Amino acid sequence: MALLPNPFDPSKVEITDGDFSPIPIGWYQAKIDGAELKPTAKGGLYIAVRYSITGPSHQGRVVFDNVNLVNDNPKAVDIGEERLSRMCYAIGLGGVKVRDTDELVGRSLDIRVEIQKSAEYGDKNIVKGVKATEPALGGASSMPNFGASAAPSADPAPVPADWQAPLPQQQAPTPSPDSEPETAPPASAPWMNQ
Repeated sequence: MALLPNPFDPSKVEITDGDFSPIPIGWYQAKIDGAELKPTAKGGLYIAVRYSITGPSHQGRVVFDNVNLVNDNPKAVDIGEERLSRMCYAIGLGGVKVRDTDELVGRSLDIRVEIQKSAEYGDKNIVKGVKATEPALGGASSMPNFGASAAPSADPAPVPADWQAPLPQQQAPTPSPDSEPETAPPASAPWMNQ
């Protein structure tokens, strides 16, 4: 027998529908509700990511994903790092050194949800892709083209405060066909002036 720390009154708790069946395959808008670094059974590390679906359907449903970071298998590490990179670009952290899983939390993106079949544990959803919900700046996506186009959303991915747009490069003037080519005086390297 074990005494509860406080008396529990079940009439004070709202019971939800408790539907844990997988949601249909497709792209969903989602928000990262949790990202926690956890150890694997064999001494590795992974990020346990919790996504809450925000639309276009199945709002409030939750999908989980694990992103491998440290593993004896180099292929698993490569896959995990690529997945984390795609996630960072999708949420507006491309080009930023992410140092804490909390930097991922609260950000929105689109996730590709599929169903993993299992007779032993029952079917479950898995995340098979991510992309930005909306281009971060002026219609141009900040995410490299990984084969998925960005879908518009009312909740664009935030841009890091220290991000600066690249300056346009100036091209050298094109000489006219009538002009003679300019010749610059020969430049001598400092080490040759000895």
